[in-house]
Amino acid sequence: MSRSAAGTIGVSSRSRASRYERRRARNRTELIHGLVLPVLESMTALQITKPHRSWWEQAECRGLDPSWWSESRLMWQQAVHRCIVCPVRDQCLEDAIHCGDVGVVRGASWFTYSRSGRQFLSLICEACGSRPVAFTQSTVSRHCPTCRRYRCRMR
Repeated sequence: MSRSAAGTIGVSSRSRASRYERRRARNRTELIHGLVLPVLESMTALQITKPHRSWWEQAECRGLDPSWWSESRLMWQQAVHRCIVCPVRDQCLEDAIHCGDVGVVRGASWFTYSRSGRQFLSLICEACGSRPVAFTQSTVSRHCPTCRRYRCRMR
């Protein structure tokens, strides 16, 4: 390093990499801003990872109040639309099963207790797997309205 006339620290002409040095440097060194720097062997195995985030920070419904869809059957379809595209749907479902949630739409499922024990009902169409099931006031179908109509026509 050398000082220029203005008093700032600059790079001397010797430390600048020539074309020949750049070609030679490809295998054992890295070229950063025209400077040839040696790469330590421990740095070659270095993996850059993203900071760890909890699954609920990546959920499609993060920041929303879950009470708006947990009790009202009319809101289930909107909740399931969010669940279908959610990147952490499986982790959410596992957590709901582990925590013993009841009646809450999580992981695109509805949790309930019956005489035979705790059950959960998938709210995603069995046939296509990409749309919410048909909801009525008293029952929940296993198929979305489109697949349901198609199945009725095929009978």
